[in-house]
Amino acid sequence: MSHSLVFQLLIVMLFGLVSGEILQKNCSENTDGRSLSCYTCLGRDQINCERGLTCCMGSCFKLVDLDHDLIVKGCVNEDEEDASMKVRTLDINLYWANGEKVKGHF
Repeated sequence: MSHSLVFQLLIVMLFGLVSGEILQKNCSENTDGRSLSCYTCLGRDQINCERGLTCCMGSCFKLVDLDHDLIVKGCVNEDEEDASMKVRTLDINLYWANGEKVKGHF
């Protein structure tokens, strides 16, 4: 292997370690009950998504709005059953859809 290729691989590995540490949110030390770390996302797919992490006291969720071709991931304060497939309307107004709200399976 050439030295430049080895150097490039080391840089990529180092960046992965550093970015992983930055993105990890440690919620276990919270004293307000928000001890669960949830991935957040709002976008058309996993690649084109405004994302982050948040601390949650209830359950993490993923909602798919087929009418607006939208994925929403986040946190609710209530405990939810896994794969409950409930239809929910979120209080998020979509400016490009005349203020319609996000609605889909939870």
